Amino acid sequence: LLSMSLPLLFFSGGTALNSFSHLFRDFERCVHVLPVSDNGGSSSEVMRVLGGPSIGDIRSRMVRLARVSTLEEKAVLRLLQYRLPANEANAKEEWSAIVEGKHTLWDEISEAYKETIRAFLIHFHCEVLKAASLHFEFCYGSVGNFFLTGTRLFFHSLETSLFWFARVSGCHPDSTVLPVLNTNHAVTIGVELENGTRILGQNEISHPVKTTTTTTTTSLSGASSQHRLQVHKESTDDLESPIKRLFYLNQDKQEILPHCNPTVLKKLRDECAIVYAIGSLWTSIIPCLVLEGVGEAIAQKRCPKIFLLNGYPDRETRGCTAVDFITNATNALNRWGA
Repeated sequence: LLSMSLPLLFFSGGTALNSFSHLFRDFERCVHVLPVSDNGGSSSEVMRVLGGPSIGDIRSRMVRLARVSTLEEKAVLRLLQYRLPANEANAKEEWSAIVEGKHTLWDEISEAYKETIRAFLIHFHCEVLKAASLHFEFCYGSVGNFFLTGTRLFFHSLETSLFWFARVSGCHPDSTVLPVLNTNHAVTIGVELENGTRILGQNEISHPVKTTTTTTTTSLSGASSQHRLQVHKESTDDLESPIKRLFYLNQDKQEILPHCNPTVLKKLRDECAIVYAIGSLWTSIIPCLVLEGVGEAIAQKRCPKIFLLNGYPDRETRGCTAVDFITNATNALNRWGA
C-alpha cells in the first residue's frame, strides 16, 4: 500500500486501522470512509441526550491524521484527545474548568485559537443544559466528541462539523475523513443470523454490553434508551449462528435502505485504489458497502481493489475463511437479501 502511486480510499471502522493510519497521513488525496452506527462508548451518552449519529470513530481517525509540529498545535491535539475522569464528580469539575477556559489544557493555546474552540464547547454545554432532565453523564467523556457535537448542532451539518474539526486539529488537507451517511440523526444497524435470529445495535452484534444504570430515559428524538453502554471488547462469546445479512433501521425499527453520502460516491468516481481495511467485517466494513449507490459505483471502477484480512477471528467472523470474507463483502455490495 505504501508504495502505490494511486490515491487510496479506505472502507474501515474506527479501531483496527487506527493502529497504522498515521502512515497514510501524507498520501495525496487519501480518503477514509467510516460508518456512523456505533452505539457504545462516550458517543452513546451524547446520542442518548442530544441525538445525532455516532462520531467517536471519525474523531479518533482524524486526530491520528493530524500533522502537528508547534507547541500550540500539540496542545490543541492534546485537548481534543482528552477524556474526562471516570468519576462523575471529578469529570464535572474538570469539564467546568475546560468550558470556563481555566483548565491547564489551555495553557499552550493562544487566546484567539482558544476562544474559537471554546465557543463550540460552550454551545455543546448549553444544549446539555437544555436537556437537563435527561441527566447527561460527563464521566469518561471525550472533549473531541463534545467539540464535534457542538459544531454539528451549531451548523446543523455533520460534514461542516468535520470540516471545522479537521482545520482545528491540523488534519492534513489531503487526508479526507468522510461519514458513509451524511445525517444529523442517530443511525441503527441490525443483522439477521442464518438461523433467523435478529440482533439490533452494533454493540449487541459485535460485543456483549452492560449499562452503568438500569434507568430508562427518553431522548430528544423520542427514543427510549438506557444510560451509557459499556463495551466489553475482550468478550469471546460466539454468536449462536453465523451472520447472514446486515440492514439499517429507522426509529420505528423498520428496515430501510439509506442513500450513501453523495461525497463518498463522488470520491469513488475519482481515480483511486479501494482498500477494504482490517476491522470488524459486519459492523465496520459492511455498513459502508450495503448502502444504495456504493456497489454500483465500485462495479464500474477498473482499479486495484485490496482486501486486508484480520490477523485473528472475532465474534462476528469466527470460523470464516478468506473466501467467506470476500463473499460476504460481495453480497453486501450486491445488496443480496435486501
